[in-house]
Amino acid sequence: MIGAVALTGPGLWFWQPMTPIDWGWMLLRSVLAVLGHGLLIKAYEAAEASGVQPLTYFQLVFSSIVGITLFSGARRSDVVLGAAIVVAAGLFALWRQRVRARAGVTVAGLSAPG
Repeated sequence: MIGAVALTGPGLWFWQPMTPIDWGWMLLRSVLAVLGHGLLIKAYEAAEASGVQPLTYFQLVFSSIVGITLFSGARRSDVVLGAAIVVAAGLFALWRQRVRARAGVTVAGLSAPG
């Protein structure tokens, strides 16, 4: 919020109107963002957040693939290692949650009723 307020003034000096093709891209981006958020909401309705959230770490993998293929981005070893750690942690959390669910243990460590 502070950044938006601080950069609004200087940004007015460099403002350039969007071209019609840019408006088309912005519309497509907006529609895809709304669709993505809607699907994420449906996923949270269908499953627990602890089961869905680790899968969102794959955004890191997919955005890296897009960056490399479309924008000729470079793969740095430290970035690949960091991404692998984040994805592995998400998969571990998903696995642990499923093991606990099978054992009848809730997140708080209490036995599930029944």
